[in-house]
Order: sequence, then C-alpha cells, then structure tokens
Amino acid sequence: EYQQVLTSALEEINRLVRLVEGLLLLSRADAGVLRMDSRPVDLSQLAVEVAQQMESEAMLRKIDLRLDKPGSLIIKGDPEQLRRLLLNLTTNALKYTDPGGIVTLSTYRNNGRAILEVRDTGIGIPPEEMKSIFHPFHRGSDAGARRERGAGLGLAIAKSIAEAHGGAIEVQSTPGTGSVFRVSLPARLDH
Repeated sequence: EYQQVLTSALEEINRLVRLVEGLLLLSRADAGVLRMDSRPVDLSQLAVEVAQQMESEAMLRKIDLRLDKPGSLIIKGDPEQLRRLLLNLTTNALKYTDPGGIVTLSTYRNNGRAILEVRDTGIGIPPEEMKSIFHPFHRGSDAGARRERGAGLGLAIAKSIAEAHGGAIEVQSTPGTGSVFRVSLPARLDH
C-alpha cells in the first residue's frame, strides 16, 4: 500500500515538474531569452527514439504507432528541445486517437526545409478551435469528455520550440478523420 502511494506521489511530482518546466520555457520564449543548444541533430533518428519511447503508451491505448523515415536528416538545433516538441505532438496524437487508430511519425525534406510530421486518424479539431490550439492553457473541447489530463501547454511549447529554431508549425485537421501537425525547420546542414 505504501509503495502504491509513493508511486502515485512520484507520478504527480513528475507531472508538476514538467508543468513548471513548460511554463518556464514559455516565459523565456515570450521574453525573447529562450536559449537553444545548437549542434547537429538527426531528425530521423530523433523520430525513431520518440517512437520507441512512446511504443508502450501506444500499445496500452491499442493504437498502431508507425514510423515513416528516410535516411539521415541533419539540421542544427537543440536535440532535447526538439525531442520535447516531437514528444508533445506524439502524446497529443495518441490522446486524441481512438483504439484501433493510427499515429504516424515522418521526417522528410521539402523545398530545402526539414519536415517533422505527426499524422493521426483521431477525432480531429473543430474549425472554431483551430485559431486557439497553440495558445497556452487551451484544451480541446473533447479533452474533458475523454478524461485526458494536461494543462494545455503542449502545443504552445511545441510552437515556441519550432520558432526558436527558425521554424514554424502548422496543422491540418478534419473532425472525425484526424490531424496532421507539420513542423518545418531550416535544413542548415546537408547530408
């Protein structure tokens, strides 16, 4: 019984730590002082690592987590922040995809840009929410009904990280069909 209580407390502490880290990241981004490490990062390898990390969560939710990657796709950036961005997008895709659905992580080049893409066959985003999904603390109208936890910071953090890398994030979504979140980053190194 003590072990269960301690495990539960530790999970809650870790959730609060992630929340505080997210708020600090957003505050730094708003103040224009968000610092990023800048070194070569293989986005394709990063997608592999995130897919492996999220595999058990996908299995638990009975969702097919797929990885569609080309060879190496190297950019200059902060590997930990880019990992956080991709984890946020993948976590959301899993949360809002029903059992039997598919979430696909992709990396590719397009017009000299490096693209990270998270595609799902989930519930989609209503058109009236599209303008506010990247705002801090915004939670989808279905979040409560689906009993999903979260503070509504994930997409705001993802957007801040993309912009800090000189990139952008966009979304295409159809309610009932799914969503595609696409992060476009400067491909500064050719490999």
